[in-house]
Amino acid sequence: MSFMVLQNKLLMDWMPNQNGVAQVSIKGYIDHSNCKDFEQSLLSGVSNNTKLVLINCTELDYMNSGGFSSLLNILELKKKNDLKIALLNINKRLRDIITMLGLDSMFIIANTPDEVFAKNKT
Repeated sequence: MSFMVLQNKLLMDWMPNQNGVAQVSIKGYIDHSNCKDFEQSLLSGVSNNTKLVLINCTELDYMNSGGFSSLLNILELKKKNDLKIALLNINKRLRDIITMLGLDSMFIIANTPDEVFAKNKT
């Protein structure tokens, strides 16, 4: 595991990349003051052979448009690699925002990694 603290507002805990799957747990909140650092951290944790990023959002308290923009930027930058991003255990408020913005078609929304793998096969 490797930990990265971004401006004391966000803690990112990376698990080793295995079989093209990168996993990170995030704790805290993502806003305009740290969204670029969040994006750079995600990009640095995603190698060229990464096909899926599992982001555990159990302890993510808040994400504003800057955080969503960072996630979309990563998808765009890694489009040629067919990268998929799964958001695990997002709270109801964030899930509602994702659905309202139509972003639920861009990300895999799930509660467990097994659920992601089942959805990713289709």
